[in-house]
Amino acid sequence: MAGRHGQYPPESRERAVRLVAECRPDHASEWEAMGSVAQKLSIGTTETVRKWVRRAEIDADARPGATPGRRSRPGPAAGHSRRDDHPDKHHQPDEA
Repeated sequence: MAGRHGQYPPESRERAVRLVAECRPDHASEWEAMGSVAQKLSIGTTETVRKWVRRAEIDADARPGATPGRRSRPGPAAGHSRRDDHPDKHHQPDEA
């Protein structure tokens, strides 16, 4: 099934990233090197290889971005639960 996450084993991804770095000087552009590697390894598209290279750069701190282990979802502030998100939901009027 095309487009399925995890279609290629991690070893193939690592090899593709390594080959792009190795063959880059032999090509006019990084994109051309990626296309060559994609074709050589029978990877569906150049874009797939490009994404792997970018992810590897981020993981190696060579490019800005969040690695999967460092991604965080914003959650409720400390001491608050999700039901407290709406300010008027639990509002009690002040007694005079």
